[in-house]
Amino acid sequence: MINQLGSRYPIVAMAMNRLSDVKLACAVEQAGAIPSLSVYNYYTDPKTWDVAWLRRELETYMKITNGANIMLSVGIKELLDPNIQQVIKDYRIKLIELIPDSPSFAREMAPAQPRALFSMKRDDSISASPWEKIAPPSSSA
Repeated sequence: MINQLGSRYPIVAMAMNRLSDVKLACAVEQAGAIPSLSVYNYYTDPKTWDVAWLRRELETYMKITNGANIMLSVGIKELLDPNIQQVIKDYRIKLIELIPDSPSFAREMAPAQPRALFSMKRDDSISASPWEKIAPPSSSA
């Protein structure tokens, strides 16, 4: 039986930086859960990531698992990068874990609720929407 995630079990193995590689992803998928890869595994230095390396890992995963679902863990900065957007489209990645780019960003956004961050358009492009803070209802004293 397959669930809405497309796996045998409704379990996602969340990405662990430098640990979640294609070998672990294949094992998780074989066990019946949804695996994940973190884009942070593919940084060659603090400011540069290797899109070709990520593509090779995804090619290997897709070949071994016949194109099974996988979750990609990315930061907002990476999601807005056209290279990552192309990877998401090329490999038809449907599950994305969005990670705030910094702890201070996460603290700033915690009380706010973003209306939308990104969406897939009909032409397969990804659009980013500005954050919109929704003010909590005012209390009458």
